[in-house]
Amino acid sequence: MSKIKVRSVEHAGEIRFQLDIPAELNRGKRWRRLFSTEAEALQHGDEHMGFIKEHGQSALESAGFTFNDALKRFRSLKEMSGRHESTADAVYNKFSKVYGTARIKTISPMDLQAFWTRKEWAPTTRVKVFRYLRLLFNWLERYDIIDRNPARRVEPPKDDEAPKNILIPQRMQEFLAINDDILRAFLCLGGFAGLRTCEILTLQEQDIEETEIRVSANTKDERWVTRLPVFDAHWRSLPKLPATTDFYKHIRMVTGATVKGRRIIGGGIPANSLRHSFGSYHLGMWEDAGKTAFQMGNSAGIVEQYYARRVRKKQAEAWWAIGIDLR
Repeated sequence: MSKIKVRSVEHAGEIRFQLDIPAELNRGKRWRRLFSTEAEALQHGDEHMGFIKEHGQSALESAGFTFNDALKRFRSLKEMSGRHESTADAVYNKFSKVYGTARIKTISPMDLQAFWTRKEWAPTTRVKVFRYLRLLFNWLERYDIIDRNPARRVEPPKDDEAPKNILIPQRMQEFLAINDDILRAFLCLGGFAGLRTCEILTLQEQDIEETEIRVSANTKDERWVTRLPVFDAHWRSLPKLPATTDFYKHIRMVTGATVKGRRIIGGGIPANSLRHSFGSYHLGMWEDAGKTAFQMGNSAGIVEQYYARRVRKKQAEAWWAIGIDLR
């Protein structure tokens, strides 16, 4: 009979230890995982063989959920807003392709680290993947489906390389000068009210109230965003907005963006820059992270970490004075 083996391998420029469990000792499926230390790999191997010795191989079927089993339970009981649901499912489906048949209790911190550090993912994508996997494993730990939470024992990725693109007031004025109703609505709702694009595309005319904007795009929780004077100065009406793909094409066309493949290489409005601008200038003007977070529908910590860039007070004042006669 084959035996469980542990060997040292080089991974991402560092020495790791690979545990190799042959198929005949793991429900007919070969199982390989990397660990930080040889002792940790040997411990997992000993636990696996100890379970077989005590209960027999047939008991492996009921020894615990696979990742796919745990994911099914999680998705049936954990409620998510529509905005998060599609993103979470995309992350979990990718993880399932690699670890779907692995027993949930055997997934290690090294497995998580190896998954989200793949080279083709940008820093912001890695952070997003980490957050959704942490959400899942925290839930599994809370309901005693796992004993040790691998997400708590791993170094989270950093997105320091990801720029928080914001517009300067002069650039915003240039865009506002373009005579296009769809663009103007996008600029006002994104840059002067802090709405996400998905929220903008599902707004109805009745959601734009006299003093507030009702936001409820694909979520069960509503929020009301205060209409600021600069928003009122430029707002006209809510035009009929096209579907998502056509909406972005329209914005790129009217703002003079140059597109190569899927990348915008010149002109146009940088991705997420309107919401980042709102967060940066709102926080810079009122210096109240809680107030800014309430407007944006996030926590204060998320706003400061992922949205707001530090700006001078006079820059913030210039942003909120765009198109307003201060005399």
